[in-house]
Amino acid sequence: MRHRSRRLETEATRLLLFAAALLLAALQGSPPASAASDPYADEVVSYTAGLQGGFGSGDLAVVLGPPQGAGLFQGSLDVVSLGLADAPGRGEIVLAFRDNRVVDGPGADLTVFENSFLEIGAGNLSAAPFAEPGLVSVSQDGQNWHVFSTCPIGDALAGPYWPGCAGIYPVLSDPTPATPPAWEQSTTPIEDLVGVPILDLIPPSGAPPAGAGGDSFDLAELGLGWARYVKIQSASFATGPVGANNAGFDLDAVVAIHSSPELAVPALSSAGRALVVLLVGALGAGLRRPGR
Repeated sequence: MRHRSRRLETEATRLLLFAAALLLAALQGSPPASAASDPYADEVVSYTAGLQGGFGSGDLAVVLGPPQGAGLFQGSLDVVSLGLADAPGRGEIVLAFRDNRVVDGPGADLTVFENSFLEIGAGNLSAAPFAEPGLVSVSQDGQNWHVFSTCPIGDALAGPYWPGCAGIYPVLSDPTPATPPAWEQSTTPIEDLVGVPILDLIPPSGAPPAGAGGDSFDLAELGLGWARYVKIQSASFATGPVGANNAGFDLDAVVAIHSSPELAVPALSSAGRALVVLLVGALGAGLRRPGR
């Protein structure tokens, strides 16, 4: 019985030593504790305007936080225009999630919001959207990219719906509680919103489709369990009249439908780290001490 008790004590001490070592390693490499995580992108890592782009680029932070949707029939101006991709690396933006990361869950995992809108056709029926397609890629490290390659970003004739691209579905969410939260996916196909009397799609006589709008993407399509970075690349062609600086994809926001917060570990002072080192050393010495 004494032998069994000593063996259990030794195993417990080993487990405690292992846990303390892991804690020290985590504290040595961990960033300071961050604020409570939210589902929105946190940082613009890079932005390179393409031809006739640059609208909103004086304050790139406008693409961080929740979308500023203006509804089915109007596009928001709270955007950054990427311009046309007239050369490799131009007309693109990279965002990062810092206090959390996008994770694979049931269905779509992230939504990209542009400022597309349905046009109004003859007889006050809704018409196909004015859309400026964007190619979406994700990465875990910001270096190796996985592309949602079904987007026909090089085909100007694939419109007006450009399946698999961002920049197609109108944005129905804004920061107010009167609209759906940004992480609520819209599942009504965009084609089903075309040819409908506009009064059937707007209050008080009608209602827009459920969800936040925007274009959603599923990490499972890429075989990824999680991602931290999102890249959006504009098309090389214009889909309609543009001004001097508002061509191409106009980014409003990027939102995680499924996300996992980073572990917030309080940063220790040098004295605190020294105590952890002493704990690890003491436990190690206990393991090496002959049995009582």
